[in-house]
Amino acid sequence: MSARREGWRTARSMAAAAQGTTSESPVVAPVAPPPTAAPAPVRRAVRDVWRDLVQLRSRLGAVTWSLTFIGILGYLFAAVTYRLPIGEASIIAALAGLLLVPGGLRFPASAGLFVAFLLWAGVGALFSPWRSVAFDAWLELGKVGLIYLAIVNGVRTRSQIWFFMVAFLALYGSHPVRGTLVNYVTGNTYFGRAAWYQGIFSNPNDLAALTILQLSMAAALLLTEKKGLVRLGALFAVAALPFTIIVTQSRAVLLALGVFVIGALWSHPKRFKFFMILVVLGAALAFLAPKGVWDRLSGLRYATSTSTLNEVDEMGSAEQRWQIWQTGMRIFKANPVNGVGLGAYRYANGSVSEILGDRDAHSTYITLLAENGVIGLALFLLLVGATLVHSRSVRRRIKRLLPEAATQLRFLELGLLCFMIAAIWGSYSKLTFFYVHIALIWSLATAAEREAAEARRIVLRPGA
Repeated sequence: MSARREGWRTARSMAAAAQGTTSESPVVAPVAPPPTAAPAPVRRAVRDVWRDLVQLRSRLGAVTWSLTFIGILGYLFAAVTYRLPIGEASIIAALAGLLLVPGGLRFPASAGLFVAFLLWAGVGALFSPWRSVAFDAWLELGKVGLIYLAIVNGVRTRSQIWFFMVAFLALYGSHPVRGTLVNYVTGNTYFGRAAWYQGIFSNPNDLAALTILQLSMAAALLLTEKKGLVRLGALFAVAALPFTIIVTQSRAVLLALGVFVIGALWSHPKRFKFFMILVVLGAALAFLAPKGVWDRLSGLRYATSTSTLNEVDEMGSAEQRWQIWQTGMRIFKANPVNGVGLGAYRYANGSVSEILGDRDAHSTYITLLAENGVIGLALFLLLVGATLVHSRSVRRRIKRLLPEAATQLRFLELGLLCFMIAAIWGSYSKLTFFYVHIALIWSLATAAEREAAEARRIVLRPGA
């Protein structure tokens, strides 16, 4: 009987095999041990990261690229990072690309309100005692209007809006936030208040107000991204951005941050779980917060009466602010219709009060009243109010069909509301990113409404 081979073994008796190797037995070469495999958690982590990168690549592939969209991103890079002087060139490219945007140029109601506000500011500049200053400020606001028009036309799809928010957060976190935190850690502060000393981010109050807008974007992404690198980045931003606000020690924005937390908790479906997460995060931030924050907040208990305003803080900023507000109202009463001209408040303040000198009004609403009159303030508030009303109306209609878009709109609205609360104590009407945020809300609401309408047509189509 022939031997049946099983590997190198034969059918010879087990006894012969037990006696040792014979001349008929094959010589077996030593086999090297298999390479040590990576631990299962490491393999799983690598696999997850690779899957996230693949998914991110597919999402990037869904983004519709255009000259306008690229120009908008170039402007964001220049305005946020101050790395390259490509802001104006990017705006020109974005405006040139509007001629090529599919579907033609659109001019929403928000753009009409912005143009009306701009025209009224131009009329005020004609009659301003500081005409050159007012016209310079008017030209800068006109550039903001062009950026606004480019965004509402060039950022049309939800994939573009997603990339816009991710890119905006990445640039903001890698430059203003990182610079502020590094300055705080290294002690490079102004009376204990940290900022990133570049352009508009040099003022801690302005930096904090803009950061709360970024916080609303981070929260919108965190609650709509199921998993992946973008969600991890949003989670990091939700922790880093509040701490950035804390180290600026801006009392107005800290109050607005409290409103943001309450609003986020109120609208979250799993309130108890979300509340516990906020408690842990808040405890960590409170532990890391500098002592000056609590000193500045504790002084607010004296802000309930004008007779104790000098005890709010050691530098007397609260008392000076109250005096400036009174001066601003006198300027408004002297020029109730067209104001003293856009950007001319500080000169008007110095001409009315030599003691206070050329000072800012430290209030968006008093500044607008003094510079643009009651009509200018009304147009500004109409722009903000129309944005919120339109977004809320769209959000209610798409809540069932597009719950993720509705969640994003809700948090962007919340960020805008908190910004307007902080604007009571800060002059923020000329900050470009404020109008960028409004344009983002309009673009997202329009894109979501269009998607929801298309979904309804597909469902109601005969035979679908």
